[in-house]
Amino acid sequence: MVAGNLRITVEKVVAGGDGLTHLPDGRVLFVPFSLPGERLDVSIVKQKKDYAVGRIEGIVEEAANRVEPSCPYYTECGGCQLQHVTYEGEIEIKKSFLKETLVRHAKVQIEPEAVYPSACQWGYRTKSEHPAAPHDPNPLIGYYRRRTHKVVDVHHCPVLDPESVADLDKLRELLGRTTESIYDERTGTGNLRYVILRRSSDGNRMIGLVTFTEGLTGPTVVELVKDFSNLSGIVQSINPYKGNRILGDENQIISGQDHLSEQIGNLELRVSFPSFFQANHLQAERIVNVVEDFLKPQSEDVLVDAYAGVGMIGLALSSKVKGLTAIESSPSAVADGKRNAERNSRENVKWLQGQADDLLTELPCDLLILDPPRRGLTDKVISSVIKTRPRRISYVSCNPSTWARDIHPLLEAGFKLTRLAMIDLFPHTAHLEIVSLLEAA
Repeated sequence: MVAGNLRITVEKVVAGGDGLTHLPDGRVLFVPFSLPGERLDVSIVKQKKDYAVGRIEGIVEEAANRVEPSCPYYTECGGCQLQHVTYEGEIEIKKSFLKETLVRHAKVQIEPEAVYPSACQWGYRTKSEHPAAPHDPNPLIGYYRRRTHKVVDVHHCPVLDPESVADLDKLRELLGRTTESIYDERTGTGNLRYVILRRSSDGNRMIGLVTFTEGLTGPTVVELVKDFSNLSGIVQSINPYKGNRILGDENQIISGQDHLSEQIGNLELRVSFPSFFQANHLQAERIVNVVEDFLKPQSEDVLVDAYAGVGMIGLALSSKVKGLTAIESSPSAVADGKRNAERNSRENVKWLQGQADDLLTELPCDLLILDPPRRGLTDKVISSVIKTRPRRISYVSCNPSTWARDIHPLLEAGFKLTRLAMIDLFPHTAHLEIVSLLEAA
């Protein structure tokens, strides 16, 4: 084991945003908030058999693209990982993430044909989830401290929509004034667990309150309705389960409505409170455009959207094809999707509620959209894709590691990875989105 401070040179930044180098004994050393080529004095704060974690104690030689972070909570809060580098430098780091993932996991050599930085790098985030913790006089509401479940009380967040930040401050003060009980994760007592903020592309806003039990106190409800009368809606989600799950199964309206409207191209989309929608609106449109360019839908094609959400991608392409089958497991998203198809006069759309594992196998399919959660595809979905053998597949992923894992068996089954694009949905974080095209040989 290594003791004392070390002087190191950072070799690269890896997925997750930490700098990486090697210790004299050969173990990997991860150093948060460091950049490639920097010479640093670090202390060892964590040691394991195969790796260690260091903390910067001094910068001997800093990278030319290092900048001062814009957020006062940056080194405490776990929300952002790359505020200490210029945006141009951040994009290069993310490209290196992707290249290493391709070689290591997918075992393919392909460069992204296009990289799409975010035109808006601050204030872009239109949905956020904020854990709460008890504190006097007002509760702590913000983000979890890096790699912990300790809540950092956040009064300023440069990546979040500014009006949403103001809503959060006003809500924190209101909750302190009404003495609403706040859930304590350690004891399993209290009520309010999370605050969820949403803002639509037309500027309307919504607040969601996730509680442990059904009731909010009368004073809290009265103050919410009075102080937030300018919002489109306030919704309560009841989650009585312990663990990391955020939303519960039961949602009820406190005031206003339980949905917002989003505009993607010429599509108007209803998005209910529990339904997923991308948090960077401009880049969400980019995803739709890239998928369409990759798939090149024709009037005789049958299109399947296997993780359809509220229909953002599938409905946008449905006017170009013979028919669309949209698969989605979330009941609220399916209900939204059906309304969205009707609202946008898409009569060639069939919605199926359920898991792609169970529904994909028997469907006719010329073109396939795969946009799964971060955990990626199951083995059963991959087997179904190989059996169905669509002519073209556009696989959209927010996790290059699971994407690379998933496409490997598809490549072995004869599909070819022919196009790849990288889209930056979340500037100043280590997250990136990719859109790929696989074609049947």
